[in-house]
Amino acid sequence: MDAYIAISIALILIDIALLYALSKMKRINRELEEKIIKLTSHLGIDGDMNLSKPNDDQQARKLEIIGRLAIGIAHDFNNILQVINGQTELMLGKFASNPEVATNLKTILIAGERGASLARQLLVFSRKKETEMKPVDINNIIKPMKKMLERVIGENIALDVHYNPRCSMVMADEVLIEEILMNLTVNARDAMLFGGRITIQMEDIVPDNELFAQFPEAEAKPYLKLVVQDEGEGIPEDVVPHIFEPFFTTKSDNKGTGLGLATVYGITRQLGGFIQVKSKLGIGTTFNIFLPSTEERRTEIETHTTNNEECEIKHKKILILEDDAMVNRLIYDVIKCKDVDVYSVYDLTEARAVWKDRKDEIDLIISDIILPDGNGPELIKEFIEGGMTIPFIFISGYTEDKMQVSRIIDREHYFLQKPFTIPQLKSTVAKALADS
Repeated sequence: MDAYIAISIALILIDIALLYALSKMKRINRELEEKIIKLTSHLGIDGDMNLSKPNDDQQARKLEIIGRLAIGIAHDFNNILQVINGQTELMLGKFASNPEVATNLKTILIAGERGASLARQLLVFSRKKETEMKPVDINNIIKPMKKMLERVIGENIALDVHYNPRCSMVMADEVLIEEILMNLTVNARDAMLFGGRITIQMEDIVPDNELFAQFPEAEAKPYLKLVVQDEGEGIPEDVVPHIFEPFFTTKSDNKGTGLGLATVYGITRQLGGFIQVKSKLGIGTTFNIFLPSTEERRTEIETHTTNNEECEIKHKKILILEDDAMVNRLIYDVIKCKDVDVYSVYDLTEARAVWKDRKDEIDLIISDIILPDGNGPELIKEFIEGGMTIPFIFISGYTEDKMQVSRIIDREHYFLQKPFTIPQLKSTVAKALADS
């Protein structure tokens, strides 16, 4: 009975956190839409953010505005998701033995991670997203996404995924592949108002003469062909040439921003690939994404895991400098254990006071970049100039802050992009202390 009550309380707390986060995200979204409409009104854009006659200059200026606005909301947005994702991971560790609760928590975690990628979608245009390119197996990306995609498309649409364990890997950032899959799936869903079937499949190909004729940029080398096919209404022939233009949308009633397919196009080109579109009115549309293959392979399916082992960090003292109380508490909960002392502070003044009293004891500093009374890198630089030799980890919701740190501090350091996972935090802390 006690376990049941504990689980019920935990789920209620998670619901409260999600409702709070959802409310804040909706407010941020409304403010963003209002700013976009206001700032782009002089470009001849109507309330749906469509252009009657788009041109390169207008699109470039719109993307610049979107990029600036995206950077402005990224910090708060990622802090919210950091708390939701981090606390969910901690709950997974406590209730791993309860399959029903664990399944619900994993669903929340996947949705939270998807929420984090929404901010990155806009940053793709402004080129503020730093990508982590590595060999990835698209099978391993689709499998954990499938349940979430099914929830997104609804019960009246079937999702058929044809996995191909023999297909090649591609050099990409996993988040970018997720963006392609999500945007194409949502686009397919919107094309099937009365239900139907979405099919995802992949195969290895080498371009033939027909592809070379259609895509001069294609090279005579292996590609992975990712196919997303729907049974929707199809795309009129005169519309097809415009579907990848930013802000171009045929959806009414403010149901589309025109960023989905433009994002797919931008990511595909960024990864050195190209897109083929085949559509017939009343029959459906097929998007063929061609991405350069690599010879490396990976067969393991990545899953979300929570480290429940005993604390590996012993006899250490760590200073946390983070102004968001919930994020500060999350980091504290993750790294605090029997043989570790943690000092949590919320601004530079408090950090300086703790450092003055305990600088000979502290083994590691974890600091946010943007703080109410200054910024973390300047403080760390101040400590270094005063003789500090211990390691430090910077955390931030802004991707470009990593470059800012490098400009201010000419010394090896660690950086975690919010929202980070519990294993990422633990491993970074362990590595920083091991390298010291």
